[in-house]
This record gives sequence, C-alpha cells and structure tokens, in this order.
Amino acid sequence: MIFKQSIEAGSTNELNRAGRHIKVINAASALRLRVFNDEGSVMLDSEVRSGFELEMPPFGKATVTSQTQQSYEIWVSADKLGYNAPSANANNLNSYTAKHYGDTDMIVPFEPSRLSVKVVSDAPWWYGGSNVDSDNGIPVAAGEIAEIRGAAEISAAIGVKGEYLPSTQSVSVSSGRGNYAALSNKHGAFAITSNNKLVQLDDSGYREIAPKAGQGDYVYTMCLVGEDKIAYAVQYSNYFYELDLVTGKVKSYRIPNTDITKDGYVQSIRRMAHDGEKYIFVTSGQDRESGYEQTFAAITTYQDGVWTHRFRDIQTNYNWRAIWAVGVNKLVIEGSGIKYIDDVTALPAEDDMASLTHVTQAIGGLDDYMQFTRYGDYLLIQGQGVNSEAVLFNTVDLSAVRLGYCDASAISEAGVILVKGDKFHITKDLGQTFEITDNPVTFSSSSHRNYLYYVGSRLYILASGFTGYYVTNKLRQTPKQTFRVLKAFS
Repeated sequence: MIFKQSIEAGSTNELNRAGRHIKVINAASALRLRVFNDEGSVMLDSEVRSGFELEMPPFGKATVTSQTQQSYEIWVSADKLGYNAPSANANNLNSYTAKHYGDTDMIVPFEPSRLSVKVVSDAPWWYGGSNVDSDNGIPVAAGEIAEIRGAAEISAAIGVKGEYLPSTQSVSVSSGRGNYAALSNKHGAFAITSNNKLVQLDDSGYREIAPKAGQGDYVYTMCLVGEDKIAYAVQYSNYFYELDLVTGKVKSYRIPNTDITKDGYVQSIRRMAHDGEKYIFVTSGQDRESGYEQTFAAITTYQDGVWTHRFRDIQTNYNWRAIWAVGVNKLVIEGSGIKYIDDVTALPAEDDMASLTHVTQAIGGLDDYMQFTRYGDYLLIQGQGVNSEAVLFNTVDLSAVRLGYCDASAISEAGVILVKGDKFHITKDLGQTFEITDNPVTFSSSSHRNYLYYVGSRLYILASGFTGYYVTNKLRQTPKQTFRVLKAFS
C-alpha cells in the first residue's frame, strides 16, 4: 500500500505493514528509513530520497524520521510497485476543478499512468513540489495554461494565506523564559528576554541573536524594519543597530551625544519603530535651555542622517511607553490610553497629548511592553500587565473594538484568537461571536507577559511557562482559489 503521510521536523512515523518491497515515491527532502523484522531487530538503517527502491527478505514494519517538516509517499508491500513507462499518446482524459485553501496545497496527485496535465487558474500561482512557495516555484500568470509532463505529484502556491487554527498538540523548543517585549515577521518570533538578550524563535529552534560582541550587554528596545531586518537599541550605548536577518550583517547608527537642536542632546532611545521610510523613536536626553539640569522626552525621527525632535516635554519620567508605526508618518502610542498620531512630522514642538486621537481609553494591561500585531488594515493591541485586555484597532476608519480580558491573543486569516486559561476563544466577526476550543498550554499564573504570534502555519508562544509553538490545522471550508485541471493518461 502507499503511505501518504506528513511528518514534523525531528519526528518519527511508523509504516506499520509487513512486506518485501519499499519504494519512496515522493519526498521533499531526505528521510531516515529503518526496517525491522518480526522480532523487532533492525534489518536496514539508511538515508533515502525520492526514487529509492528496495527489495528485501520479509520484514515486519518500517519507520521514517525527518529533520525537516514535509509530506511524503512511500510504497510498502509484499509486491513490487508496478510502474511501466506510459505510451507517448494519451488514451484517456480526465477533467476536474481543484480547490485551494491558501499558501501551498497539492492539486494533482502522483499517478503512474499519467502522461501530462494542463492547469489554469484565474489568479497568479506557482507550481512545484510539496515545499513550493512564491520564492522557489515556477510562476504562472492568471489565465495562463501550464502544461506539466510526467506523473509526479504537483503542488501549487498562491498569494492568499491559509486559515490555521491551533490543535490540542503543542511543541516545546526551550524552557519557558520571561520576556519583556516581542514581535514577529516571516523569519519567526523575536523577544527581549528578562536578561536583556534578543532571541529568535523559528523552525530551527530558539537562539540568541543580539547583542553582538562589542555592542554592550543589554538590549533595551527593538522594532521591525520591513520583513527582512530588525533594529535594536542597547542600554547605555550611543548606537542603535540594524540586523539583516537574511545575510546576518549588522549596520550601526550613532546617536548624537552633542547638541543636535536647541533642545539638547539624546541620551537614550526608549522605544523605536520604523514606518517604511524612517525611524521613529521615543527618546530622552538633557535639556539645553535648563542648563542640562532637567531631562526631556520627545518623539524623534531619524532619516538620512537627520535627527528631529517633536512633541518635546520637560519631565523626569517619560509618559510614552509603547509605539507602533501603522504607515508612513502614522503612529500608535501608549500614553494614559492608546492614542493615534496621523502625521508625526506635523506634531507641534511641545507636548500636547490632549490633541491626539484616542483609539481607546486606558485598557487592562497597559505597560511598557505591550504587544502590537499588524494584519491587513487591523492592529491587534494586547496588554501585558495584570488583567490584560485585547483591543482590535482599524487603521483605516480609526475605530476600535475591545475584545475582552485574556492571557494572550493573536490575529491571522482565521480571525482573532484569545487565550483564556485552558480555552481558545476564536472570533471572525469582531467579537460578536466566539468559537471555543481546548488550549493544551497553561500559562504561568505569576507572569503576565505572554506573547502569541502566527508565522505562516505556526502559532508561536513566548511565555515564562512555555516557549514553543502550537501545531495547527488548515481550515478547508472556504476555497481561496480554484484550478481547472485536464489530465492525460496512457
């Protein structure tokens, strides 16, 4: 029989069938194959790939182990898999429509007697093996007919995300650690730990990525710079750094420690964001007009070597504790409630918080390390203090919906997920209705910093009691794209 299975990285699956013949019909990458006799002794232990075929003395079962997440097809039987090269001319045609549910799906199975297949769709797509995506796949334009010869399984990637909901299975990749801030992009989830190190969590595991040697000891704040970079500031340093997550290269920027305006000079970057064109900071420093005896806080922009202070306020304790850019010059800021700034370049020179647009008044869990997650036109705001609350902010019409108290929250194509104790509360209609399912992870009752992020089909958790991810299931209720398929057989 043919075993069509999926396997997680580092996992082992059992092929529970006796036989004499094994053939790897399709596998995205190498597998470790172990074959056992009826007494459980190992008869074969070998790395195998697509096309591997073996005839052996009678065996009882086999197992496969993979170092990567993938799907595969393996023939295990007392009989050899019959596969004769088909004739050059088609003797049979078969047409159907294939429904696609986002990201990557198989649209044509492996069929030994298939000569070729023609596929067309009304939207762009990419084809290839089971690991195909828009970066490695063969591009096909909308309405273009792709003719693919041969009998192999064909998968398609599309530009619409799939809907993934967490299952009752979770995978721990590190002991739970305290975190003071977190964010995510396509490269994984990132956090500043309780010992002020910048760490990355992805399919490869959990590892420290900053500060680098010579940069100081304490990462204080960070922000995303597009999809491929992350920037961070180090405490007691007059530099901030930009890390390229693809190349690993680091670029440093010097914070002026001399007068840059009549206001004084910057001593510290407290919070940072990037709006797609420039950096936006909450800074503090020494005030020149007071003879450097008082500190000031400001919303500061940095672009092309130019530092500009706006919204300056003479104070000992700065009030603006968390920021997130939602577009060029557009900023969400926490200061006695969540507020919206439509244009940071138009801010007055002096602090005037009353002039800002209120997203919502004070919510549960306001603190320095709130979680912001952008998805489409929405910004999910999650408090991280006692009695933390989630708010969904529409960046287009500036409306906000308070979704209620929860331990953590995440947003994706599948909706907004609130974690409440041992249950998930999932809403797709702005909190009007919720679907409730079981949550296999219990967050620590003594910690109120729990960060939850979707990265592709993974739902990552960064919490003091658990660091890892939920295994998710793709919803197959609403197709995202349809393919018309014509197959030719010998």
